[in-house]
Amino acid sequence: MKRRLLLLASIIGITVFGLPVMAEVEVNYADLNPYISYGSHINASPVAEIVNNGDKPVYINNASFDVEDADNRLMSTIDHAYCIPVVLSPGEKGYIFHAYTRVDDIADPFSCHIEPHFEELEMEDESYRYELSDVAMNILNGEDYEVVGRATNTNDVASSNGRVCVVWFDTNKRCIGVSQSKSLTGLQPGSQQSFEVQGSDSWMEDQTKIATYRVIIEEMPNPHNKNKNTSIVHIPYSEMENAQ
Repeated sequence: MKRRLLLLASIIGITVFGLPVMAEVEVNYADLNPYISYGSHINASPVAEIVNNGDKPVYINNASFDVEDADNRLMSTIDHAYCIPVVLSPGEKGYIFHAYTRVDDIADPFSCHIEPHFEELEMEDESYRYELSDVAMNILNGEDYEVVGRATNTNDVASSNGRVCVVWFDTNKRCIGVSQSKSLTGLQPGSQQSFEVQGSDSWMEDQTKIATYRVIIEEMPNPHNKNKNTSIVHIPYSEMENAQ
């Protein structure tokens, strides 16, 4: 079934800083990804891949998922989802996700699908930059994934709210989850900081599902404050075949 798009913005428009924003972001796919967790609970790792087909950066806000059964009946709503990166440049893909989602109360979640919903807010052109180096993937204790590397602040100002994320893909290039590191807050211009991002969640216990990964470093914007830098940063991703 073709995924429904958020059409409200294109119908009435959303105004941010006096600029109208029309719906330009489309959904490529959305997967519920249910799995049996520890204690025989049924959890899910809902993920949607989206792409900005417009000509301006957009901030993805108020993301959520509707969980529907095979007959498209609403079974549950998953709120407080996040997008990585939170701002998409023109032509860029992003990944809306929600971790540790319990779906025990949904009848037959393995036959359900999800419909993503989100707002699009227009942003300024991105200007903040980090640089990646020495990126590598390790397998810890024979089962947990870890991506390590170094981030360098190549800007004229210190980072205020930076973070490193790893997006994990299966052999079909579909996202199956997202992991995040600690923040890079206070990283001075020209300074470098090492990072490690572990992917040890239950949905990753089957290593054969993970084939490649994408590393994203972003400086989180404040889209509601005109006096702050509202730009976002991401870098060309590092991708590598499963080390096994």
